Amino acid sequence: MDLEYEIELSDADCTQLELERAEDAAVVIIVYRDAAAGGTIAANTRSPIILNLQRRRAMQKILQEVHPTLLYRAR
Repeated sequence: MDLEYEIELSDADCTQLELERAEDAAVVIIVYRDAAAGGTIAANTRSPIILNLQRRRAMQKILQEVHPTLLYRAR
């Protein structure tokens, strides 16, 4: 599966992460087994973890809007 997933970071986010270059960032999505949905695999696309690979800092970003297609395809 090929997903196009973009996250916009604010200046405050970049300051908190000490992120100066986009190439130092990585985005991690938490994948889990949803017992309430019969054990299907799901992905938390609404709250990705942003990593600064150089400074070894991270934050979880809560997204207000996620495209419905991404929510469907991630399940």
